[in-house]
Amino acid sequence: MSWADGTLALPDNGLIKRCVHMVSAHEQRLCFPLDSVCREDGSYPENSVEVVYPGMHSDIGGGYPPGDQGKGSGDEDAYLISQIALHDMYAASFAAGAPLKVLRDALPEHLKENTWRIITTELSRAFEISPDIIKRFNGWRQLTLGLVPSEEALSAEHVTQYSPVRADHNLIDALEQQIGWLTAWRINRYANETFRQQRFYAAAAANEQDQDNDPAIRRQRERDHETALNELEKIRHAQRMNARDGEFTLFAAGPKGFDAALGQTQLLQAAIEFKEDYQKRPRTQAKSFTFNALDGFRGFIYAFNQDDIPVEFRRIKEDGERYLLTLFPPPGVQLRADDPAGLTRALFDDQIHDSRAWFMHSALGAREPWGSYFLYRMIYFGEAMSKHVKPLAMLGYVAGLAYPISTHDIQFIIDMVHNENSLAERSTAGEKITVIDPDTGHSVGVLQDRTQQLPCVHSSASVQAECRQALIKDFKQRKAAAMALLTQ
Repeated sequence: MSWADGTLALPDNGLIKRCVHMVSAHEQRLCFPLDSVCREDGSYPENSVEVVYPGMHSDIGGGYPPGDQGKGSGDEDAYLISQIALHDMYAASFAAGAPLKVLRDALPEHLKENTWRIITTELSRAFEISPDIIKRFNGWRQLTLGLVPSEEALSAEHVTQYSPVRADHNLIDALEQQIGWLTAWRINRYANETFRQQRFYAAAAANEQDQDNDPAIRRQRERDHETALNELEKIRHAQRMNARDGEFTLFAAGPKGFDAALGQTQLLQAAIEFKEDYQKRPRTQAKSFTFNALDGFRGFIYAFNQDDIPVEFRRIKEDGERYLLTLFPPPGVQLRADDPAGLTRALFDDQIHDSRAWFMHSALGAREPWGSYFLYRMIYFGEAMSKHVKPLAMLGYVAGLAYPISTHDIQFIIDMVHNENSLAERSTAGEKITVIDPDTGHSVGVLQDRTQQLPCVHSSASVQAECRQALIKDFKQRKAAAMALLTQ
């Protein structure tokens, strides 16, 4: 794990000839921190570039199918914003020497006989992109970045020499500005509840995308999924029994994990949470939570500093309100769909997904711990971090205790002491972090409460040293115990 052994940053050994890192401008899920290629000192490795695109993590990588959350609706991928990143990925790879296929007309005459170089018609359809998406993308660039599109068609030579426009500010500032623009959209759509009249909200329930909102339907679908898994296990068991010793067996593929169809419900819950936070009201959901450290995970486990939450809340709220009247002109001002603000509204409405809405109920069985629309995304610059955090564990051992305890043997309980406080009123004094024995339910130790606070760190280096000592101490204790048994 790169977090555990100091290898998160790209190496300086010259082996990397070209690195293009595409960054999502609007991702806020805490489970999707950004591993920037930027160094801790602000420099970039040779032959590396970092480019910011509108949308969430999967709006860049293409993880959303058409119509998910009512966005990018259509039979093909042409209305997905990820098509733009797809084109740029392909072009950057080709320019760096990757042997990718191209259209036949793009090949010189003497190479057209090499059919392996030619992309098929069927495959080329995967690269189709709607002109509306291009207009909206350019509108977003103009409104939020001040980059006016060219009025003249670009020549083929100009296109082949295109490179991303260099930003005049750092990555942290760039992403914070983008969160301000999306917050303006959320104030209008979520806090003012105009989302109910929008096309994307109605479309989020189409094609049975919200069918699991009915408990009876969900229970039946979960039973059907469990039945399918049981049948799969029977097939795999038969394959194991019939396999010859030492022979590779390709086991039958099974269904993906059960994913409740709650497209519209997720958006509704997202709107409720955003509105409660925006209006500085206590949340009706998500209080305290318990979680286990993953088996075998030796990376850095931490809690966010609650004292930073009101600060980030205020900044994001102020930025959103500052951009609000630009994105949504006041009554009496005609709304135009074809100006930069109108195109950006359409992009946010119909292309940009809400990853927090999809993941509000995580694998932990509760909402994503500490998650909020009023928190900036964590960014890693090698081992350095963009936020203050409170270390809980590293290298498989709990931090902050006088004696070594493996994360395999414990659970962390995070109690929000003042549940009646809004997000804007959070503080470290209102959070208690306890280590418990999951078998007995008894406390093993208290890491933080009203009387003691975990120290904040910007890097995992000091925590790594502490937990390495815990690892060594635990090893010595286990060795001594084993030797004592042998000498009895």
